[in-house]
Amino acid sequence: IIEAAISKKNEMDRLKSMIKPDSAIITHIGKKHHTTLGDLGQREQEMIKLVEDVPANSWVLLPNSLSNNPNVTKIKATIYNWGNDSFLPFAKMTSEKHQSKMGYEVIFPCGTRYLGETTSGYHYFLDLLNIALKAAFLENISIEAICRVLNDYQFEPMKTELWQSQIGSTFINDTYCSDPQSVDQSLKQFTNASPNQRKTFIFSGMRGENAHIEADYKRIGQAITKAN
Repeated sequence: IIEAAISKKNEMDRLKSMIKPDSAIITHIGKKHHTTLGDLGQREQEMIKLVEDVPANSWVLLPNSLSNNPNVTKIKATIYNWGNDSFLPFAKMTSEKHQSKMGYEVIFPCGTRYLGETTSGYHYFLDLLNIALKAAFLENISIEAICRVLNDYQFEPMKTELWQSQIGSTFINDTYCSDPQSVDQSLKQFTNASPNQRKTFIFSGMRGENAHIEADYKRIGQAITKAN
């Protein structure tokens, strides 16, 4: 599995010639690199380049937002949408958002159903689940094997980026920040710092709606005090 990412126009031309994918998935396009890639139409065009030459007897998974893009006609492989495609498995929520446990249901084309749950606070986990489900199904992985993996798999609750600058400063970027757990994990990185190093914490608040906002912010405040 190879993940390809670009930040400038025509970078994908070089990547696709190196990767030559047998099958491919385009995830969220979003607003990344707007200044270097231009408007949404230009960003979509660059992403589609990667999947244009996937063999005709294979498949590509695209977000629903690309359905009306004229460049998809260049794709030789069979096109499926990872959002909602009746020919493939589909996952949907079975509980209200922001409950402590969020239930979901997977419906397979044959009618088989799988019920699962995950902890509240996982950002766009349904999209990730639908992408993985459909790709596995298209690769002829059995329904039994897919359900077995879902039964044991735990979604990652956060995504923390760490990098070091040229002057030696370590940056810990909590890109997730929708529940106290992700903040806790980021603050734990301070334990690796030397006692005489300055620690700076910049916090602009948690993402999304939150039914327990007062308790969560109190917990974050306690974690900041402990880390200091």
